[in-house]
Amino acid sequence: MLSHIENFLDEYMLLVVLGLTLLAILVTAVGLGADWISSRASFVFLHQLAKCEDRFTDSWKQFGSLANSLFLPKAAITLIKSSFLVAAGIFVGIALLGDLQARQLGQSTIWVFIIGALVLAATWLLLGLAEFFLGNVVLQIMYARRVRVREACDDGMRLLRKYPGTFVLYWLMKVALTIGALFASIMILYMTCCLCLLGAIPVVGDVLLTVVTLPVWVALMAYSAYFIQQFGSEYNIMDDPYDTGAHGGVAATAPQPPREWAPPGPRRPLPAGDPTEIPSPGKAPPGNT
Repeated sequence: MLSHIENFLDEYMLLVVLGLTLLAILVTAVGLGADWISSRASFVFLHQLAKCEDRFTDSWKQFGSLANSLFLPKAAITLIKSSFLVAAGIFVGIALLGDLQARQLGQSTIWVFIIGALVLAATWLLLGLAEFFLGNVVLQIMYARRVRVREACDDGMRLLRKYPGTFVLYWLMKVALTIGALFASIMILYMTCCLCLLGAIPVVGDVLLTVVTLPVWVALMAYSAYFIQQFGSEYNIMDDPYDTGAHGGVAATAPQPPREWAPPGPRRPLPAGDPTEIPSPGKAPPGNT
């Protein structure tokens, strides 16, 4: 088996390297495209949730500059991930080539696998925290204050240094809620036979899962918005339905509470005569002659 792999690599090494390079470029390009779309969609989703508006096209254009600003750090994270994966693949490939020639798995290759796995795990953890900070803190600050990503990151770091325990609890709660939401959504989807069969279809299953879990994502986005909103009025995102309309959105069209009841004034005295008598046309009422 090892001899066949060695002969294949000796004969098609250039094609293998070229194919892996093209695959890495394709995966990176798809990741960057997904980051760009998600940056726009996040602002649109948050705006529609905060203002109860369904003008998708207007929101897509309105937050274009802010979304492009948020896209830059997300693209940097994607490029770092791709670079680490390529570097890990190169080191593992070099180690395996030496073992293929020796026809045995050496001690150095095992250590390369262990160290590479630890480095990748630590890198993924740090990058995951950075992505969480961008999507659950910076995004909300950018929307609330209409500032670019650098100023929003500085503001978010200031809040993090001031309230470290609060942010740690927020991160733990958000992770727990996300895991629970994913588990509950999958269970609801696959506990029904019809939904299970439809979920097996690649595209239809993704769309169906998105529709079924939409209330969950709405709740998670609202949770992040209300968390940031507690740090001051400058971070106001969600409109109060009983507000007077100063922030627009729902407040401008929300039904106002009924006015407070006031007791009636003193009654006017009845005119002299029979109050039940109905005057005929042309005849003055009693007491007014």
